[in-house]
Amino acid sequence: MIIDFQKKYGLVTDGIIGKKTALKIKEVFSLNDIQTAYFLGQGSVETSNFTLKRENGKYSENQLKEYFSYYKNRPKEAKQDAGKEVVIFNKVYADKNRSKSLALGNVNEGDGYKFRGNSAGQTTGRYNHQVVANKVNNQSIMIDPDILWKDYYLESFDIFLKDKKVYQLMKDISQNTSDLITSKINGPKKVHADKRYNEMIRYYKIITS
Repeated sequence: MIIDFQKKYGLVTDGIIGKKTALKIKEVFSLNDIQTAYFLGQGSVETSNFTLKRENGKYSENQLKEYFSYYKNRPKEAKQDAGKEVVIFNKVYADKNRSKSLALGNVNEGDGYKFRGNSAGQTTGRYNHQVVANKVNNQSIMIDPDILWKDYYLESFDIFLKDKKVYQLMKDISQNTSDLITSKINGPKKVHADKRYNEMIRYYKIITS
């Protein structure tokens, strides 16, 4: 995770993304200041300040109906499934329960939970895990997705942003651009959009101070 990245590049291993760590991330992934700020701002919110390894599915009934269209349309199931991680992910992330435009490649039984949010950008779905596995030439990820956060915590997010052509959208520091990036990373509901914007601003100031 962050400490592993710091150790790899000879930084102070405190697990905190200060200026030196932020600039090293910028250098390693060949980003500019704005791209680095969005990378860190979005990743911070996705992972509770880079402390989360895999997506937490302990959603309440109300959260299920707020965050997921599947449960919004099935309120009885939201009450029944609240707090049941495996059940929740296998429903909301299964391609059969999603529109074609939001498909994740989860075509097998159990794919939803197996390929739930992972690493710094909360990489989700069979397809997105496969993209990382191909890029880093490690197909073991598809058998044991935990390898993603153990060995490619930050790298996986960078790969996702490049695969989805998100970096090129990071043209300026603004709420509109931030909301656009949020929709590409988190989906059309833009969960925690204001917090993502504020975190991006915070990191931009750290990088450019």
